[in-house]
Amino acid sequence: MVDSRRTPFGRIEWTAVLALAGMVSALAAVTMAALAVWQVRQTAEQSAFTAGLESLWHLEARWQSPGMVTTRQGAAAALLDGSPTEDVDELLDFFELMSSLVNRRVVDEEMLWQELSWPILNYWTASADYIRKVRHDDPTMWQGAEGMVNRLLAIEARKRHRSPNDVRPSQDEVQDFLTDERGEADTPECPVTAARRAPRCADA
Repeated sequence: MVDSRRTPFGRIEWTAVLALAGMVSALAAVTMAALAVWQVRQTAEQSAFTAGLESLWHLEARWQSPGMVTTRQGAAAALLDGSPTEDVDELLDFFELMSSLVNRRVVDEEMLWQELSWPILNYWTASADYIRKVRHDDPTMWQGAEGMVNRLLAIEARKRHRSPNDVRPSQDEVQDFLTDERGEADTPECPVTAARRAPRCADA
């Protein structure tokens, strides 16, 4: 028989009190479990973000490395001359590597857009005829890079509230970019930025 005692407010139902206490304990346990899961998730997300940032830094470091700068200069010169060389292949292969890292979510595509989209879009646009020629024999070449380029264009379009076709580098912009990459820019005081579309000097 359940013990009950009278108080000025009536009789205490100890069964109800114990049930309520059990519910509070269960709720506290669920809350602690949820908090633990949240903390684990936050730690995992932070670790993934840190790893992605470090991977992006490695890509940028390689992009600016002496060997890659030489490759970029050679590729730019070859594309300006209309005679693509192995430097263009090496550059497109590097973009393919980038796309693999993006597809595996090792590198965040929006962070990549922020840091390296402008050179990627310019080199890809400049290489369009060469890519079509290579794909005549091997349609699979640089497919991952093409998907990455399309996603970067989509981000650029969304940021600028325009269509992807409207944010593609123009032929004049590609020409200026390649000239700058080759190291023979006519206006070194107004270089093309590595990351984002730079305002033209005349508009500055």
